[in-house]
Amino acid sequence: MIRDFDVMADRLSLLVSSQKQLLSDISHELRSPLARLQVAVELARRKSGPDAAKDLNRIEAEGTRMNELIGQILTLSRADSDKPAISETFDLAGVVQRVVRDTDYEAGRSGRSVTVPRLESALVQGDEALVASALENVARNGIRYTRVETAVEISLSSTPTHARIVVRDHGPGVPPEDIERIFLPFHRVGASRDRDSGGTGLGLSIAARAVAVHRGTIRAHNIDSGGLAVIIEIPLYKPLHPLSLS
Repeated sequence: MIRDFDVMADRLSLLVSSQKQLLSDISHELRSPLARLQVAVELARRKSGPDAAKDLNRIEAEGTRMNELIGQILTLSRADSDKPAISETFDLAGVVQRVVRDTDYEAGRSGRSVTVPRLESALVQGDEALVASALENVARNGIRYTRVETAVEISLSSTPTHARIVVRDHGPGVPPEDIERIFLPFHRVGASRDRDSGGTGLGLSIAARAVAVHRGTIRAHNIDSGGLAVIIEIPLYKPLHPLSLS
């Protein structure tokens, strides 16, 4: 019976692995025709008159959206593993600064901003690009919902054991029944945080997988004064010191 269980477990593991690889392969294959579609749209724009501009703009926008979705699926596939693809030691303060700089630039186009109320040095180990992607997705989620002329605030501090990142927006928050589910792939909440936001439902899922790979945790809670706070905690890097023989 134990042997049968082991065989079944191996088959399930192989099936899951095959599905992940298939998803990744399909995503890669879709990117080539999408790239050609964008080139064709640009060539058609040069040849056509003003009447076709609206339709071409729509085609281009949908192509860009598909490309972004494929990129998120590939990132999700990369994050969905037992350990980081790269193991390096890095300071989260540098990651936070880069993410804030990039997302603040994006937020400015919609009358919002991204700020850093608190920033401490925090050494962690893992895949720096994957952690940055996780933080970018959480920050962009906040930008999508925070009110115009408000800021998404990203704070970095540390406890004796963990680095702690808090991303707080000034939006409508999330219905209590959805708090635990916002990190599931393709999950969308109702009311104020819905499809009209333009999200794909993958950003927070990517963040959750990336954090889990680094043996960290991610959670969210509504703020009484308004808004949502997403808290990420990742274990600090603790170098091993050689034993002294003296």
